[in-house]
Amino acid sequence: MQKLKPDLKSYYHQIKNNNEEALNLLHSFWFYLLDESLEFIYSYISTKSIVEHPSYDVTYEDNQYSYPNNDIIELAGNLFKFPIEQLDDALELGFEYVRRFPTYLPKLIYLIRKEFSFDKDDYYSDFIRQEKLFSYLTKGLNEGDYLISITFFELAKSFLDFNYRQTKGGRKNSIIFYNYPIPNNSQIQKFREKIWVNLDSHFKHFPEKAFDALKDYFSITLDINKDLMEFDLDFIVQIIYNHLNYKLFEHCLFVQKLIRWNQRKSIDHASFKNFKSLFTNPIYDTYCIIDWDRHRDRECYDFEDHSEYEKLKETEIRNSFIFKNKNDIYTFLEQYSYLKKQMKKEYYYNRSLDYIIDENCNRSFEIGCQVLNHIIKDNNKIQFKPWNVFRFQLNEKKKADKLFQIIQSRNYELKESWEFNFYKHLDSKLIEPKYINSILTTTSNINTQLTIDFDGLDRYLKFDDSLFQKC
Repeated sequence: MQKLKPDLKSYYHQIKNNNEEALNLLHSFWFYLLDESLEFIYSYISTKSIVEHPSYDVTYEDNQYSYPNNDIIELAGNLFKFPIEQLDDALELGFEYVRRFPTYLPKLIYLIRKEFSFDKDDYYSDFIRQEKLFSYLTKGLNEGDYLISITFFELAKSFLDFNYRQTKGGRKNSIIFYNYPIPNNSQIQKFREKIWVNLDSHFKHFPEKAFDALKDYFSITLDINKDLMEFDLDFIVQIIYNHLNYKLFEHCLFVQKLIRWNQRKSIDHASFKNFKSLFTNPIYDTYCIIDWDRHRDRECYDFEDHSEYEKLKETEIRNSFIFKNKNDIYTFLEQYSYLKKQMKKEYYYNRSLDYIIDENCNRSFEIGCQVLNHIIKDNNKIQFKPWNVFRFQLNEKKKADKLFQIIQSRNYELKESWEFNFYKHLDSKLIEPKYINSILTTTSNINTQLTIDFDGLDRYLKFDDSLFQKC
């Protein structure tokens, strides 16, 4: 191919003013036309204006960019593949393109992740590509370049990993998959140190993005390099001292997870004892109880018998939130609402609240009803669905009438689900003809997708054998 290089260059200069033909040529022969590729990208973007007050997004969906969707930025991405002299220029042009077309930042980040991913060939060049990438990013970060800064924090998540999944083409159209574990050597340590130090020094200017990068470190779960973990830990501890606040739930959660995560790998640190007692607050204490991942100091997967864990967890939840007055209820529900939004564990958090309300009903039915009333008056913004509350409390007429009055008191989110759960769990001896019209009214009021469980509703057929047809 080297013999053809002069001819390729000559042909390019003949067609370079025809964007479509030039791009087709460069996409096929970019490796032999590196300068021409850069020239083409530069010429293209120099005719476009930088967007004022751009809105940047750094995220993308899995497989969103599995297929090429932008010839210019794909061409720039090709130049990321090798430790070429023009690597800095290729990066610069990629970001200059995004300044003119901000919606392509996720695409550029995707290409950088893909092409700069650590691989075995990088070892023989002392990881110069990754070093150049983060030298470029940290330079922009330190110069206050917003586009480069947010890209630094997003890419920091990917380049503090320990293993990198690679997919390569093999002989006879085969595909080869393998993991490349980065070594614990001086080049890698220097590289990671650069990321941690800059994350620390710019944390106060980008607190959310820096903390997101810090949290993402926990997503690394397989084939961890223990020596590198210990190397990273000193930098993380320094960031905690400098920037994290025990009054914030998310910071407490991060620090406590960090301690447990390292201790599972038999890694300890002199700061852990102090951090463990310092980084806690009322919301974190509530989280420790209503979240189903742990029971006290043991993770759920530490229990060989899962049913034993479930019983212990239920008992802990039931006994931990016994309300005495409305203030207790309001305080708890405020914490619960916050935690449910933060943790995004719909089923388990609903289950916890269900046990808590049922237990309060057992100890003081009036208090339990106050909890339900408060949820309803707040339009059930927490999207709660009572289950055990109705399963265990609908066995006395006085209680059933009271609960039915509460759920019928006003409109609120998921009202029809509450009503059907009531009909399902109402004790058979308390079923009356009056509930037939109620069931029909509930059915007619459904205006969103709802799955109706007819198990238990067949008991009402003795009062109207065509009930299901009417529904």
